[in-house]
Amino acid sequence: MPLVVMILSKIEKSQQLFNEHELLGLAIRVEAQKNSRLIGQCHRCQSYGHAQSYCTAPPKCLKCASDHMTYLCPLTGQEERKCELWRGASR
Repeated sequence: MPLVVMILSKIEKSQQLFNEHELLGLAIRVEAQKNSRLIGQCHRCQSYGHAQSYCTAPPKCLKCASDHMTYLCPLTGQEERKCELWRGASR
């Protein structure tokens, strides 16, 4: 299962998430970040937890979510960008 990073508000309801062990029928483990450093994001596939130099996954463009490296993207910056992780328009 892929690593998912969530940033939660410090409210009591958010803390209830740490008691969850299943999501959509899948076993999950919820834990607080162990150190203050952010988890790295791969510049090849855009997933978290590993670096581009060790990635064997197909490339995924950070700008348009197509199957090519970001530096090869034809977008000029005027078009609406798409986010592979959010599956929609970037914010």
